[in-house]
Amino acid sequence: MFKTNQLSVFLTNFLISGFIIGIASVMIEYYDTGLTGLLYGSLPIGFIYLLILSQSSKQSGVQLSYNTMIGGLVFVLYTLFAYFLLKYSGCPLPLIILLVMVVYAFMIYGVKNLI
Repeated sequence: MFKTNQLSVFLTNFLISGFIIGIASVMIEYYDTGLTGLLYGSLPIGFIYLLILSQSSKQSGVQLSYNTMIGGLVFVLYTLFAYFLLKYSGCPLPLIILLVMVVYAFMIYGVKNLI
């Protein structure tokens, strides 16, 4: 399934990104969920990391930046949808998560067909 080099790259990136998620998880558990959401949504840690990885050429960085911008807009739309469902619908959390994932899948499908 994996070649040795691919497995090494996967494990390295898994550990780095897992570390970032781990920090966010600790902040949610022991500190302020609002602050954690703000930092996780606004800090470009993941983007910077991917930008460094993609710099085999300037064009790949441009493509990554463009698609990240579009993805950021999709992120804002589906988090807004989740916010309104959580605040006003009274639906159980598993149903809200399912609805948000379905809306996200449709948005990604639509965006990928437009790009």
